[in-house]
Amino acid sequence: MNNLNQICNINREDLSRFLINDGQNEIGEATQQFCDMVEDINTIEDVGKLYRLFKHEFKKDENKQYKQFERTVEEIIKSRVYTGCNDVGLVLSTILRMKGIPTVFVSSGRIDWIEESQSRPKTNIILGHVFLEIFLSDKWYLFDSIKGLIYDKYNYNNLSLPRDFYAYRKTLNNWEFGAYTVNDNNKIMRDVFKDFDISEYKDPEYEVVSLKEYTAKDKGVINE
Repeated sequence: MNNLNQICNINREDLSRFLINDGQNEIGEATQQFCDMVEDINTIEDVGKLYRLFKHEFKKDENKQYKQFERTVEEIIKSRVYTGCNDVGLVLSTILRMKGIPTVFVSSGRIDWIEESQSRPKTNIILGHVFLEIFLSDKWYLFDSIKGLIYDKYNYNNLSLPRDFYAYRKTLNNWEFGAYTVNDNNKIMRDVFKDFDISEYKDPEYEVVSLKEYTAKDKGVINE
């Protein structure tokens, strides 16, 4: 078992630990008000409704007004502006937990970036992505919360993720593993992948469903 397997091998016996919102996820008034807009979540269709509500209520930070990793969920929700997948994952993981859905925050690096960073360790370009693991209907799914994609047949022990990403950390939020700024996160990614063998990546080829227009009657429905 390599170091990344050890880091990402979290104890899943007590699902209540994945319902905790504190630190970067701490619930404030704005967060509670947004949560009150969300229907109860029991099915994949309900997750789709949450995803579409977020996309309706929030806009992308096109002017680079905010810094990634530094804001709390409360601050993100107050602003109604997200910087990228990190902010979306933080907000939706918090709401999912508030609605009783155990959720894990998964940080990953893209394979081509990992390869380049090993040969050029001082590169300033970082290519990572945030996924969520959600426990719904007695099974774990992988959720790409910014793209609105749910992956079925998910194996959480397989650190190879869709679209050439490889998991390096599974926590409740960024601050839990010491990433309070972009520089913090970049250092963590470089350190954890410096000796990584990119041949370990294999496309998991999970079944995927888009939540952008998803209803339970859609073709390709996941059995729940």
